[in-house]
Amino acid sequence: MNESTQSLQNDSMLNQLTAFVDEQTDNIKQLNNTRFHETEIPLGIQDIINREVNEVFETKVTRASKDILVSRIYELNSAWKLQQLKEVSRFIGDIPKYSIGTELNKKLDQNNSLVSNGGTSLVNIMEDIYNLPLIVIRDSAGETSNDNPKNNEEQLLNEYTNVRKLLIEQCDMIRITEQKLNKAKEQTRLIKSLEVSIEETYGADCTLAEYLPQFYHKLHDGLDEMRDLLEQLIKSSNTSDSKKKVIQDILNEFNIQ
Repeated sequence: MNESTQSLQNDSMLNQLTAFVDEQTDNIKQLNNTRFHETEIPLGIQDIINREVNEVFETKVTRASKDILVSRIYELNSAWKLQQLKEVSRFIGDIPKYSIGTELNKKLDQNNSLVSNGGTSLVNIMEDIYNLPLIVIRDSAGETSNDNPKNNEEQLLNEYTNVRKLLIEQCDMIRITEQKLNKAKEQTRLIKSLEVSIEETYGADCTLAEYLPQFYHKLHDGLDEMRDLLEQLIKSSNTSDSKKKVIQDILNEFNIQ
């Protein structure tokens, strides 16, 4: 984030705080001018009280005092954010940080792989995510406590645990998808290899769509011929009983299929 962007964000925050303080100030002014029924308090007395209150209010609540209040709120908000960052560091530890956008742009400009030349790779990031520590808070009895956060520390720890769990689930999905993709690539490679073999054997005019029906037809005929031969062997008197049993088992497999 450059300085100009940071400055714009700071100005935006100050403008929002200033508008909020002005709005609350106007609300208080309206309350100062509230009127009761004249049977409860005479209207003349109400006007005197409201006028005195408004004079004191205008003296105390000036543009300068409101600006001081806005500045103080901004400082407290910045200090709170810094404290939150310190709390995250204290619980999570020194987690490696990657300039992923910078690395991507640099590697793409160089037309290189993210894995090559020591660049940040998805594999390295996933490995670090799997190595994120699982942190729990133990109470005085030694039991772990992650539910129903009672303080800011437990709430922050639960947020870290949820983010860690989500990241690990995403990494698992990436690994499963990668495995399926590799399997599909291997199947594609085998099909391409078969297409090359068919072209080399039968010529470029023979396509895979034409070859497969012929192949299955020849395979079916070959299996039928093998089954006939096996049945003849069983009927032959020269075949021993042990061999007949083995052949019969093979025929049973044919029948099942």
